[in-house]
Amino acid sequence: MSIKKITDSIIAFIYKTTDNYVIDQLNNVNLGKVELYKPTADSNTILRWDELFKNYMIGGFPTEIKDIITNLCRIEKTTDYFFDFNKIQSLTASKSFGGIHDGAINGSWFYDLYSWGRAMYPDERMKAENEDDWKRNIAHIESEGFRKCRPINVIYYEWLNRFVAPNTGGSHHAALVVYQSIRDKIKYTRETILEKVSLNSYYIRMLDNEYYSFIINNDSNHKSLSESDKFINVITELISTHISILKPVHYYQNLMIIFIPKESLKIDSELFNNWINKAHDQKKIINLPNYFRLPNEYHTKPYLHELRYLKMPNPNSIF
Repeated sequence: MSIKKITDSIIAFIYKTTDNYVIDQLNNVNLGKVELYKPTADSNTILRWDELFKNYMIGGFPTEIKDIITNLCRIEKTTDYFFDFNKIQSLTASKSFGGIHDGAINGSWFYDLYSWGRAMYPDERMKAENEDDWKRNIAHIESEGFRKCRPINVIYYEWLNRFVAPNTGGSHHAALVVYQSIRDKIKYTRETILEKVSLNSYYIRMLDNEYYSFIINNDSNHKSLSESDKFINVITELISTHISILKPVHYYQNLMIIFIPKESLKIDSELFNNWINKAHDQKKIINLPNYFRLPNEYHTKPYLHELRYLKMPNPNSIF
């Protein structure tokens, strides 16, 4: 073996022991651009952190990180005996949400319930044109989805300025009620258990001080090693073995939220901090503390799904 080959082998061996090699391995992973949905009438376009950080989602996490993230959301519960129903902007359930069962334009495409109700093509079963329609829509939601026999539940997400109502049905008629209420200035109130959810700045700072935390796209599949799988392998083999991963549910994008204790880092913290900042700027990751400080800056992606068919309304209709 020539001296050059021996020298090259030694240099390559030494390079693989350096922190710069680790950073290069991170950079070699082709993480996709992370963009979060703009909120719509469909709550599955919303990252509902109060739900994601519940114990059943993070049961296997170490106590230290659980103690932080379970306190990131501050929840205040009150009863409003005269809650204005037309404040509701998003619902949790509808057979017309998403593109899986019905690949057509539906409630998931619209900014809020008012917009969805306004866009519905009126027919004899569902319309919001007169007082009879109003009474029929009210009767429908009071028998399905928002029963009159008990208070309704509404969650107000302060950082999104958005009211979300868990429901079991009646979504189309609820959208028509909201639309007609605002259009005709008709008030419909309900006794409501209202949860106000806000972000706790103290625990955001604690998360930032003690952990690296960020969001990546989850492109895992069962056929081959995905880029997100490669990334996790690099993290666990070269960065830290103490990694916790949360995969959001009830959200249309496949994401991973990663938590790494800063004290567990195997490489130079300044180098890794620089990588975090650069990857965040390139939108390969979303640095979680940055997100929590200005959430609306990250919810920019319009919701779309592939269409199987599209019914056009009467072109002479006036909405």
